[in-house]
Amino acid sequence: MFKLLEHPDIYSDAWLLDKGEYLQFISLWGRDTSIQHFLARLSISVEEGGLSAFTVHNDGDNTVRVANVNALTKMTGRVNQTVYGDLVHVWLYDKQIDHPDLVNRKGMLLYRQGEQTEEALDSKLWHLVKSVSHLPLLDDWRQAVLKMLEDVIEENHHGYGISAYQIDLSDTQQFELGVQQMLQSSLIGVA
Repeated sequence: MFKLLEHPDIYSDAWLLDKGEYLQFISLWGRDTSIQHFLARLSISVEEGGLSAFTVHNDGDNTVRVANVNALTKMTGRVNQTVYGDLVHVWLYDKQIDHPDLVNRKGMLLYRQGEQTEEALDSKLWHLVKSVSHLPLLDDWRQAVLKMLEDVIEENHHGYGISAYQIDLSDTQQFELGVQQMLQSSLIGVA
């Protein structure tokens, strides 16, 4: 577990950032009052004593920026009667993790490396592709379509303890053209 420098009584066991070091996911542990204070500081402006960024201290310092706290989903849980007293566990994460952006055709799939087989991860990734796609996709097309989408499916390892696949199918014309070419060349079929 790694300390937050701005709140030394809060610890993180996993976080994920995008390329601009903006928060996509973080798992935090701490006492209820500390967690509530931290969340409150994220929701107010810097001029009023709020935070627009914080630092997770592990081998080095990792700056975590928060673009818009209202764009994040918060889930909390409570662990009673530990050696350290009652602890609160909070997850803050990008809404695309729960609900893919169907308007912009984007989605995200979190995973921990080594916890799932490649087949299980491929299956979840395929489900996400089908949910953000504006085209109906047959399950028989899975391998061919995933191979075609290698350029738009980004693997994100900017963090600790968790990774993500990010899918961007916003270029619908390019996606349609790719599926059309695979149909015409018989790489995929409708039978």
